[in-house]
Amino acid sequence: MKRSLVVSLILCISIVAVILILRPPRLIRSDKETLTLEQGNTARQAVNRDTLIAVKHWIRNNAIPIRTVIPGNGFDDLQPLKKLIGSANIVALGEATHGTREFFQLKHRILEFLVSEMGFTVFGIEASMPEAFDINEYVLTGKGDPEKALASLYNWVYNTEEVLDMIKWMRSYNADPLHTKKVKFYGFDMQSPSRAVKITLRNLRKIDQLQAEALEKPLAILANPFSAPDFVLLPKEKKEEAAAAVRTILKFFNEHKTDYVNQGSVSEWEIMNQQAIIVAQHIKSKMNTTGFTNLDPAVRDSSMADNIRWILDHEGAKTKMVIWAHNLHVATHTIMGNNLRKMFGNDMFVFGFVFNQGSFQAAEYPAGYIQYLLFPSEKGVHPFT
Repeated sequence: MKRSLVVSLILCISIVAVILILRPPRLIRSDKETLTLEQGNTARQAVNRDTLIAVKHWIRNNAIPIRTVIPGNGFDDLQPLKKLIGSANIVALGEATHGTREFFQLKHRILEFLVSEMGFTVFGIEASMPEAFDINEYVLTGKGDPEKALASLYNWVYNTEEVLDMIKWMRSYNADPLHTKKVKFYGFDMQSPSRAVKITLRNLRKIDQLQAEALEKPLAILANPFSAPDFVLLPKEKKEEAAAAVRTILKFFNEHKTDYVNQGSVSEWEIMNQQAIIVAQHIKSKMNTTGFTNLDPAVRDSSMADNIRWILDHEGAKTKMVIWAHNLHVATHTIMGNNLRKMFGNDMFVFGFVFNQGSFQAAEYPAGYIQYLLFPSEKGVHPFT
C-alpha cells in the first residue's frame, strides 16, 4: 500500500523535532466541520505575535536539513542528531498521521541510523504486543513469513510496503555476524486481545487444566479476533466476570512462577505473564464504554506507557529503545508521553513529525481508506516556516 508523495523535507529540532513537508497546493476532501479563514485569523490574533516571530526565527536558524527520507542512503546528514539525542536511551518518533509514506520512510532511515551509529537495539511500535512477537521471531532468526506476520497485527496502518521494508532491513542487519548486538521488534499496544487470551489460557492449562476450563467461559468472547465491539456491548457484570478471571490467572501465574520457570525460563515467564496483563488492560479499557468500538483512551495511553516500561525492564538495564507512535501519544502533554516522561525524564528524546502540504491516507468508516489532499499551511503556522 503506497503512501503519499512529497517533494522535499526539512527537519527542525528543539525539544521536539518537527518535519515540514512541502509540495504544490492541493485541495482537501473532508466532510468534517472546519473553521473559515476569517475565523482562523481571528483565533490566531489571540496569540502573541512576537512569540510567533521568535519561534519562526528560531526554527529557521536551527533547522537541520535532511537530504532524503529514503533509507539506505548513509548517515552524513543525520550526524547532528547525535548531539541532540545525547545520552538518552529512548528515542520516540511521532507522526501527524498514520497514513503518510514519507513519515514511515524517514522513521526507517532514522532507525537505521540509531541502530548502526548509536547502539539502539530495541524497536517498539504502536501495535498489538502478542502478534508482534512473530515479527520479532523473523527479525532475529529469519523464521516465518514477514508479510504474513505484519498482516497478523490486524492493523491496516502498518500493513504497508514501507513497514515491511523496515522489517526486512532489521532481519538483514541481524543476519550479519559482525552485528553481535541484534535489534528486536516489539509491539506495545493492547487493543487486540484475542491472541493474548489464547496464549494465557494455554499457559494456565500447563499447570491447572481444571482451572483453565473454569476460566475459559468468561474470556471466550475475547478469544475471537475483532471481538471488541461485542465485548463492549456486554452487560457490565459480564465484563467484571472477565476482569475477575484475568486477576485470578495473574495471581496463579505469580504463585506458580517457580513451576513455570522450571519448565522454561524467567524470560518466558515474564512474557507469559505480560500476555495476561495485556488482556487485563484491554478489559479495563472497555469496562465503562458502551459504543460500538469505543475504548477509554486514557486507559489505552497509560497501558501503552506501562508496556513500554515492561519492554525496557524485560530487556535489561541501559537498553536503548526506539518508539514509533502517533504524535498524540509521544507528545509529553498527553497521557502516554507524559507518563513516559515521568518514568524516564531526560532519558527520553522525542521527535514530532508534521507536514506542510501534500496527501495522506486515513480510514473513514464505513467508506474505507480515503486519500486526503491538503492545502499548504498559512503564514504564522509552524509547518509553513
